[in-house]
Amino acid sequence: MASSAFLQVVFQIAANFIVEEMRLENDLQSELGYLEENVAMISATLNDAEKIDPSPPLKLWLDELRDVGYHAIDLLDEHNAELRRRNLVYSPEFRHKLSIFNPKRVYYRHDMSHKIKEASLKMTHVFQRRINFGLNVNESSCVRDGGEITTSLPPTHIVGRENEKSDIINKLISYDDVQVGEPKLSIFAIHGMGRIGKTTLAQLIYNDERISTYFDMRLWVHVSCEYNFEKVTRSILESIDELPFAGINLDNSQRRIQKKLKGKRYLLVLDDFWNERRHEWEKLKRPLHKGAPGSVIIVTTREKMVADMVCTFPSYHLKYLSEYDCYSLVNRYASSNDGDGCTRLYALKSEIFRKCGGIPEKAIDLGYQLHQEQDREKWNDIIVNWGEGTFAGRNWFISSMRLSYSRLPSNIKPCLAYCAIIPKGFQFEKQWMVQLWMAQNFILKESEQRVEDTGNAYFDWLVERSLFQRTKIDLNRNRYGYNISDMVHEVVKHTTAEECCIFELDKPCYLTKNTRHISIVFTSEGISHTHDPFTQIFQCKGLYTLLVIGGYLINYPLKLPNNLFNSLVKLRALDLSYCNLSSLPDNIGYLKHLRYLQLQNSNIQELPESISNLYNLQTLGLRNCFLLKKLPKETRCLQQLLHLDLHLDYLRQISAKWHNLMKFWSPCHHISDY
Repeated sequence: MASSAFLQVVFQIAANFIVEEMRLENDLQSELGYLEENVAMISATLNDAEKIDPSPPLKLWLDELRDVGYHAIDLLDEHNAELRRRNLVYSPEFRHKLSIFNPKRVYYRHDMSHKIKEASLKMTHVFQRRINFGLNVNESSCVRDGGEITTSLPPTHIVGRENEKSDIINKLISYDDVQVGEPKLSIFAIHGMGRIGKTTLAQLIYNDERISTYFDMRLWVHVSCEYNFEKVTRSILESIDELPFAGINLDNSQRRIQKKLKGKRYLLVLDDFWNERRHEWEKLKRPLHKGAPGSVIIVTTREKMVADMVCTFPSYHLKYLSEYDCYSLVNRYASSNDGDGCTRLYALKSEIFRKCGGIPEKAIDLGYQLHQEQDREKWNDIIVNWGEGTFAGRNWFISSMRLSYSRLPSNIKPCLAYCAIIPKGFQFEKQWMVQLWMAQNFILKESEQRVEDTGNAYFDWLVERSLFQRTKIDLNRNRYGYNISDMVHEVVKHTTAEECCIFELDKPCYLTKNTRHISIVFTSEGISHTHDPFTQIFQCKGLYTLLVIGGYLINYPLKLPNNLFNSLVKLRALDLSYCNLSSLPDNIGYLKHLRYLQLQNSNIQELPESISNLYNLQTLGLRNCFLLKKLPKETRCLQQLLHLDLHLDYLRQISAKWHNLMKFWSPCHHISDY
């Protein structure tokens, strides 16, 4: 659930902020303390609610909880902006002397105190109804659905993977002559994203005649996310003896394993391994070293970190099926043995590959759909429409990926869920994504580490697990682009429901008051100026993100409505890159929450002076704004600015205050001159 994904980490940051401000701000100490308690309880409740499928009444309650939660966060952000403004307006000594006599401060304190009390009472009222749904704040458990128990028996129809199978088998049986000093036990890992076919490949290897001949003993153990060291040890013993061992203790289990494996060349498959704790892996391995030279453990895992931890030589990254293999698999399950059926499917193999994305189970599901339709004339429509919201095309997928998503660290979930506003196939840069995360307060500060460095670590974590895929986009500058696979995109889109929306002008889009993040996507050239992309978003009063993607396709000057920023006062990120945009409304200065403003490759000529009032602004992107002649004169309020990206050569006028701002920047600030 997106409410949980976004709010948990933001609430944690908010709680940290409250604690810090309570030390500094005496005016609202009691109100902030009360709000802190509610924030902590709601965060824990959301964590618990995420582990179950919500019924309609529970979903309505979670929506209500989400609304009051976001309202509390907005209040905290508003208070934070006011403190920054106050700190900049007066010197500390002068501010302290006049504070108690300042009518504006007295009014603000009274008004904010009333708002926080009202929000806290509403949160308490909503929160108390959690008992109606059996939610336990303190309970912590692993999500149990979505993970099948696997066996060593392979599926009936398998297409592709022959090259991968032969490659791995040749490596496994090439260790007859183990040299002195080399480990007798080889550990091999197959890693890749969920449902890519890791278990199937392991089953093919396990049941190959060369393997059964080469090894004295073959063992298969399904591990799963609920890792229990004693349970896995006992499962290994049960696989050896083919008998259950319910009452045996751990020491006896390990001794029996040692005894049974001694002098035997064995193959052990540990399927669906998740545990990243090295000390537990070392404990599990202890009784497994007694086998004969040439013994092998195969570990299948979604986590590259796990693969690197267990391997004694490079792991095997399993990739997507080829276009031809996708077609062949669909053809096999559609039972299309006649020439007409094969010809029809072969002609559609590119569309089949696009729909399946190289995922075996998607191809199988599509094959089953075709098998149920005897009229071959309708196959084309089935393939074209398959997966677009159809139950059969999505049900297996959502349920199988829920486990993967639920196991993500809580600080990573909102970062990945946020990608639901990224169109399929869109390439993005690492810095662009991290800066957007920072603007949404998704990044938890860790000790003295810079927030941006922590965000980069989050990004690298997602790349290592194949949730982001790297593609080179600028060979000269050695810059990389990234995208998310269709499979991951479907997961985050399902997870974020109505909070994230991709608004394509040529397609229907359903925006509600709960929509928080929008990308407006231009997908075709020659879009008429009568298509106003901003009209429909006025209802989204709580909007946090507004991105315009594909703005270079707009062949007419884009003009923002003058009252746009009066309506979207909660915006934290605004990206108008590549738009034929020459000016911004002066009231952009009203966006006190705005942290990210990207205008690169636009026709902007001059920035409004009101930009100087954006106390929270972290990123100002002006790359390739060749018509930009000058920057605002004032910079005193831009103390949070970390990234300034622009061409200095084209500016006719830049005040000394900008130079002073850059001069005193710490190493965590950046200016890019392209």
